[in-house]
Amino acid sequence: MTRRPEDLAVFLNVRLRSRRCPGKMLRPFAGSTLLDICLKKVGELGWRKTYFGAHEEELLARAKDYPGLTVYRRSRRSAEADSDPKAIFEILEVIEAPYVVWVNPCVPLLTVETLRAGLGRFLEIEGPALTSVRRAFGWFYAPDGRPLNRMAGNVDTLQSEPVLQVAHAFHVYDRARMLRTGRPWTNTPGDPELFVIPEDEAHDIDTEEEFEAVECLYRVRRQGGRSHA
Repeated sequence: MTRRPEDLAVFLNVRLRSRRCPGKMLRPFAGSTLLDICLKKVGELGWRKTYFGAHEEELLARAKDYPGLTVYRRSRRSAEADSDPKAIFEILEVIEAPYVVWVNPCVPLLTVETLRAGLGRFLEIEGPALTSVRRAFGWFYAPDGRPLNRMAGNVDTLQSEPVLQVAHAFHVYDRARMLRTGRPWTNTPGDPELFVIPEDEAHDIDTEEEFEAVECLYRVRRQGGRSHA
């Protein structure tokens, strides 16, 4: 199977509502906002088909500063849903591509280069889905006490086999399957393909503490000459 770039659409699906970190999309973040950082990143990616979904006027207004976006106004139900994937991702009904990549604005350290590499990898494989993951080193156990990875048997955790943790930086999947089943993949080997991203690009902001910590790290990275904006 040969996929073409036009077979894949990039989309953002944002809202102001957040239970653990209210208003994080538009809250001041290192001289910008999480939303603006992501919109700029997607703009620099230069993908042919790019969509932006939001319900609140404050979010929709930001999209006007970034040309090349197809803007979709989400319903209130979509913006307020928590556990209904078909409602949350109703934007998939209007996207005109067989595959989509969702980009998470809450991972501001993700670079354009890493995102482009992930999309390029998806165009090469035959599997129907790909997701960003990070390597996690340590000793991991199931709730019943079973070890989840092979441990070296000594005190050096770096010598133990790492596990792969979903980074939620971006997910790529079959649009129609997501609409039909409410699931982006089957969680079987190869579905999704696991695409490892650099550890320092994988910080996902869900809580107030993470917002403060990642903003500090973002400032340090930017001052050191590594731009992620």
